[in-house]
Amino acid sequence: MHAFHLLGLVAAMLAASPSWAQDQSSKLHESCEKLEASLVMKDGSVDFAKDFDTVFCWGFMSGVQSMVRYAPGGVRALPFCPPDSTPLSQYVKAYTAYGRRVPQDLKLPTTVSVLKALSQAFPCR
Repeated sequence: MHAFHLLGLVAAMLAASPSWAQDQSSKLHESCEKLEASLVMKDGSVDFAKDFDTVFCWGFMSGVQSMVRYAPGGVRALPFCPPDSTPLSQYVKAYTAYGRRVPQDLKLPTTVSVLKALSQAFPCR
């Protein structure tokens, strides 16, 4: 599975230009919906159809999850607070559900829409 994380990271880095970030929330959402539709949970592991879109979403959300889990000194600098045990698939599902509920936010910069979605799904208390 590490190869797919690496592919997702590379795809995210290639697509992370300022113009992409400004108008591509809907593209990430489409990729994540495709991933969500193909998710299979079996014996505690996750599998999904591997193509550019699904691996891109998985890699993007994996980066977000890593920022939460490995914050320096345990300081939470992000506006959401998922439990440490939150699986990556829940980040994906939170984002796709948010995009369906608030489709106008898919016109926002990608980072903003992801932060808003995860803030609603995992509020800090």
